[in-house]
Amino acid sequence: MGVVVRNQYTLLSPRPAVGRRRRRLFLGAILLALLVVRPLSAQEPLGGGTVAGAKELANQVNNPTEPITLLQLRGLFAPAWSGSSGGATALETEFVLPIARGRLIPVMQLTRTTIPYLWIPDEAGGVAGFGDLNYFDIGLIPTKWGRWGPGITMVIPTGASTTALTAGKWQLGPALAVIISSIPDLQFGLVLQNPISFAGPSERPDVNALTISPTLTYNLPGGWFAGYSDFAMEFNWEDGGAATIPIGLQVGKVLRLGKRPFVFSAEAASLVARATDAEPKWVIGIEAAWVIKLHPGFR
Repeated sequence: MGVVVRNQYTLLSPRPAVGRRRRRLFLGAILLALLVVRPLSAQEPLGGGTVAGAKELANQVNNPTEPITLLQLRGLFAPAWSGSSGGATALETEFVLPIARGRLIPVMQLTRTTIPYLWIPDEAGGVAGFGDLNYFDIGLIPTKWGRWGPGITMVIPTGASTTALTAGKWQLGPALAVIISSIPDLQFGLVLQNPISFAGPSERPDVNALTISPTLTYNLPGGWFAGYSDFAMEFNWEDGGAATIPIGLQVGKVLRLGKRPFVFSAEAASLVARATDAEPKWVIGIEAAWVIKLHPGFR
């Protein structure tokens, strides 16, 4: 569920105790939210008069090509590893907005905007702040077996230019999504993005990396779902295709917070291949997404 920000593993480096305290505050907020949510019943109305059961909603939320407006918070935690002084933390905010087909572009589009807030180490003890903004826009073509489509991905260097919070480069490149949903309650496929730097400070290294976000989720009764984790694979073409490959699992459930559908999930992955020793060996994620509106007429 969700598109992963580029370079997430190299950004997740050790952080001193202040980062650990903020992680506890974030986890406390998630646990507090769980105290006031209730299970989504078999058929309950959503915004705009749409009716969807828990399992149907889980099918839609876990399909990255489904026309849904949602806001997602994602906490990423990297436990301390050999050579590090402590764990690291990132908090991603993602907004997903579909665009109906029109005269100029006769296919539905899906846009995702992601901005991370990071706690990472440096020689002075650590730095915290916003990282680079990632924008993703893809046109989706329906087929008998699911959806596919080309698009663009862009990275805007919104992080502080003098820190490791940013790549420091404007980036633009192609994207592609292929999602198969013809098997009941199962979604699987790939979302590929390859932003390439085209502007920015000359002292910053060029960026050219492919990220592959696999989707493999099976939706269970009662709004439960399980599958492959959302962590993306990355291949750095500036370093001879050096690979970062996480292997992990995710489990989650569709709930309700007040009158609004809410999706909570947890995931963990082991990095079986790391491009550099600066990357962690394990990554843990917690996600909370508010489904703002379904758009069945956009399909």
